[in-house]
Amino acid sequence: AGFTTLMIRHLPRRHTAWDVVAELGLYMGAEDFDFVYVPGVAASATTMGYAFVNVPDPAVAASACNHMEGMPWTRSSTCSRRMKVQPAFVQGLAPNLTQFLRKVSHRLDSVLA
Repeated sequence: AGFTTLMIRHLPRRHTAWDVVAELGLYMGAEDFDFVYVPGVAASATTMGYAFVNVPDPAVAASACNHMEGMPWTRSSTCSRRMKVQPAFVQGLAPNLTQFLRKVSHRLDSVLA
C-alpha cells in the first residue's frame, strides 16, 4: 500500500504553506497533493520548521520523497539547510484533517477561555 503523507523537515522558519506549495510544484503537479499544513509558532510569524503534505497516490508520494530528499529550498536565499523528507506518522487525508482541526479547536479554546 505504501505511504501517502510526507513530513518535510528543515523548512525555512519564514516559509508559508504557499511557499511549500511552490516548492512542491518543482516535483509534482498541483493535482498530486490535497493537503499542506505548516505548523506555526504561536504569537510569531515563524514556523516550527516542518510541513505535512498528503499525496493520495503512494507511487507519487514515494517519488516525491526520493526526489526532494536533500534538495535545497529554492524560495530561500538565506537558508542553507536541505529538505529532509520522510513518511509522516499520521497517514491519509482524513486523519490529517482530523488532527489539524483538533489543533485549531484547541487554539480557539485557549484564546476564548
